[in-house]
Amino acid sequence: MRELKSLGEFYEPAAAERGVQLDRMIEVSRFPKLTFDSTAIVPIAQGQYGVTGTLTIRNAAKPVKILISSIQQNGQELHVQGSSEIHMKDFGLIPPAAAFGTIGTKEAMLVHFDLVAEH
Repeated sequence: MRELKSLGEFYEPAAAERGVQLDRMIEVSRFPKLTFDSTAIVPIAQGQYGVTGTLTIRNAAKPVKILISSIQQNGQELHVQGSSEIHMKDFGLIPPAAAFGTIGTKEAMLVHFDLVAEH
């Protein structure tokens, strides 16, 4: 497991401000760990899987469902792509707003991930 210093490290330099905004929302300096513990994996279609488990953000653990949309293996590397909808308030997160709160975002957030694991 790797502790986060900033979510900005996951963004291209041109979009790094998004990472800074997420750092503030998640309080990465206080809560450097995001974890997911799977409890079940079910095949849905060719190359697609439904994964249930517990996601922990800011020390709040909640059950979530993840859709794995692609799994590819290339030698010692495993590449997994997927997504999940999370509700920010479940994890004590306040949806970001702009223009002094006059422009807000939805409480549900669709999270996409692209994971590469090496053996």
